[in-house]
Amino acid sequence: QTPPLETSPAATNETAQAHFEAGLALVETDVQEGILHLTESFCAARASGDHVLAGKASHSLAARNFMMGDSGAALEWSERAISALGQVDEPLLLSRAFKGSAVIRADSGDLDGGLEDFLAARAAAETADNAPMVADIDTNIGSLYLMTGLYESAEEHYREALAYAERIE
Repeated sequence: QTPPLETSPAATNETAQAHFEAGLALVETDVQEGILHLTESFCAARASGDHVLAGKASHSLAARNFMMGDSGAALEWSERAISALGQVDEPLLLSRAFKGSAVIRADSGDLDGGLEDFLAARAAAETADNAPMVADIDTNIGSLYLMTGLYESAEEHYREALAYAERIE
């Protein structure tokens, strides 16, 4: 369950960062407390205009909710991450957010939405010139095509993944 998205008038970037670090540390041992801190981080980061931290916090919340089996909340947080990170020039973080959304959508049965997000993740990873991420995403795209019976498209993306993997030093 998502805590309310209210922000204290005294929210600062430092508050957002402190909540983010506490949330990451706590989420492994006290899930609800960790989620509360990550949510506070998102709210404070959004209020202070820190789109990168808002994106990181919401991406972490998406991943945690997905692991807990709440795909609806995971998708909502994933959309917040994409929205926040789309406002800054951080293509690798944006790629990760789109990839997370793609996994959630595909796992929920929305294969078209998953493919759309994987393709957006791939484009952002290419912009970031991150060969390992492009290779990983191409593998995911290939698997999605394989699941839908589009074998030639699957093969094409697996070959592209191999080509990018060969570029990794």
